[in-house]
Amino acid sequence: MPSKDHKQLVKVLNKLVKQERWRKIPKALGKVVEKSLTKSGNIRVILKGKSEVKFFVLKRNKNLYETASKLMEGDVVSVALRTQLGKQYAVKLIKKGKSLSEFIS
Repeated sequence: MPSKDHKQLVKVLNKLVKQERWRKIPKALGKVVEKSLTKSGNIRVILKGKSEVKFFVLKRNKNLYETASKLMEGDVVSVALRTQLGKQYAVKLIKKGKSLSEFIS
């Protein structure tokens, strides 16, 4: 039977593992260059930042799908991605506020 200290140690270690896993997940920041629908109804988004990133937002993920459907070309977006079978899928999607150039012009 594990002791109270052992249970607490395992709990802390599991918490650290989750934080490390999130830290290692690929992330991207850039402007939306293109947004389109796939045959199955998912959304394909192409970002242009340091490099061009193409990712998909699955329609079964209601919150992300709703956010992605409101995106327009030129919007600044930050996204956390997961890779499966060579394709990248959005795990977290945040639309950034207006950029400085929009306030000046």
